[in-house]
Amino acid sequence: MRKVKRIVNTMKKSGGRFFGLRTKDGSSYNAQFVKETPSYVVIHDRNAGERRKFAKTSLTGLNMGEVKI
Repeated sequence: MRKVKRIVNTMKKSGGRFFGLRTKDGSSYNAQFVKETPSYVVIHDRNAGERRKFAKTSLTGLNMGEVKI
């Protein structure tokens, strides 16, 4: 849960920048943070051009420049 919290906090601090996001099912997304609820995060998927909603527990990694979680 600590890793998930670090991923979500980094996403919130991204300042509108795009970042790489990995999920438990093995998918990768070029994403931009939109909003957060207590259990979910909503991102804008740059490649598909649509919004996606993920459970926080399904997030496994994030890459944003020098930051790698």
